[in-house]
Amino acid sequence: MNKIFTSAITLLIIGISAPSANADCWGFSCLGRRSIVSEYYDRFSDKYLDNPDKDTYWKHRFQSYNEYPAYIYAGNEAEDNYVSSDVKTVSVHNYQRNTPVSANKGQRMYDLTTYNVTTLTTSGDSYRTDRAGKISGRQVEFSFNPDEVYKPLGDVKINGIGYMMLKLPDTAYVILVDRYGNFYKNMGIVRGNKVYVSKDPIAVSPKDMKLVPYKKSTSTKSNVKLQYEIKYGGIENNDIVLIVNDNRSGTVSKRLIPATQKITRINDITIGIFHATPEYIEYKIY
Repeated sequence: MNKIFTSAITLLIIGISAPSANADCWGFSCLGRRSIVSEYYDRFSDKYLDNPDKDTYWKHRFQSYNEYPAYIYAGNEAEDNYVSSDVKTVSVHNYQRNTPVSANKGQRMYDLTTYNVTTLTTSGDSYRTDRAGKISGRQVEFSFNPDEVYKPLGDVKINGIGYMMLKLPDTAYVILVDRYGNFYKNMGIVRGNKVYVSKDPIAVSPKDMKLVPYKKSTSTKSNVKLQYEIKYGGIENNDIVLIVNDNRSGTVSKRLIPATQKITRINDITIGIFHATPEYIEYKIY
């Protein structure tokens, strides 16, 4: 009877002290253990994985992962590279159509200015999702906002297919994306020059959500040139004087308009004259 009682006590002690199959805890310390998702997150968090003293334990915990050699980008390898994508010339006519205005002697009544606009666009080294969505799996759930931008950490080949690795902010995980922006069925963790890809699948919602290149454009204005202008020149011998400066042809000419004339046309510009004195003119451009 005493032997049976002693054996029962021994089995009870062993049962209390034996390690859990899914956790590093012993006996009563296993009670109240958090969820498996939290447990995985703690084990694979950046803080934990970056501790070199944990290498043996860390490798042991990756038995449910496949191991692949990874190429990690150096410093500026994934930086934005700007290339000239478009250059165009813009023409600006400086006048108010069908609006009565005035100009003093020597002031411009009309001018045409041109300038170049150069648009620079990123070469596509940053990425975003094409819509809002999320990925979820046993290890982590992450929501995507198309306004957020992600840079690739490196790349890896799995079964002969290349994938970019993009790190999920505030997690230890990387997502894998092929050249068409499709998510790989599993996520991974980078350690040194290797990526450990989980065997646990992830769900992408919506299913057709993709990663697309993030294109950021900036425009600069240059080569501003005054091409053509008309200035008021006052009154000469009862004629209204308009000075025409054409920088396109390099000519300056004087146009004399009889004081009684109410409408005049210079090239393709029609000017209505209301009142003119030696010092100013009231007019309208049609």
